[in-house]
Amino acid sequence: MVKYIGEKEKVDFSNFTVEKNDTILLYLGGMYATKESTTYTTLQKHFKNIEVEYVDYDRRNAIMAKEQIKSKIIYAQDCYKNVLLCGNSLGGYWANYFSEKMQIPCILINPSLFPKTNLEKYEMSQETLHEFEESTLYYKNKRALFGRNDEIVNNKLNEEKLQDIKKIIWVDDGHRLTNCEVLIDLISLDILPIKNC
Repeated sequence: MVKYIGEKEKVDFSNFTVEKNDTILLYLGGMYATKESTTYTTLQKHFKNIEVEYVDYDRRNAIMAKEQIKSKIIYAQDCYKNVLLCGNSLGGYWANYFSEKMQIPCILINPSLFPKTNLEKYEMSQETLHEFEESTLYYKNKRALFGRNDEIVNNKLNEEKLQDIKKIIWVDDGHRLTNCEVLIDLISLDILPIKNC
């Protein structure tokens, strides 16, 4: 005879807790980024002791993007002890935005901190551009990687705006990060409290 748990006995689940995994890194790509982006795939291959997850979002609708990213972060916070954001270009705008709103550490790679200006070239309407809020910078637990030869965003302006954050590193790249070793070292040595990443 098969006895099912709870069939004749009451099982008390009130003291049952779910063990949270340690750390997740949520990666937000730029305007035309996909899961195949070099930066994301490099991070995913390198870090074995943490979860690295790509966050897809609507690039042309700030209201929709905000909801999509927020729900992903809330889910991550429910499942992991530590959440880290990493955003590239437009993804950097969103990583900064949610770092500010939710007090989450982040890494900004050539961030589009001025999307109303930077996104005009993508033929977005003024109404759409005004959906992007002004970037704020009160929360300081951020690191940034800037390409010296970036032709898309003005990293000198970004540096002025981000001057009080934890760390800024300049690399000899354009807008696309090709030196992922710098990013890996930054995450491994400066951010993660995990050994043997």
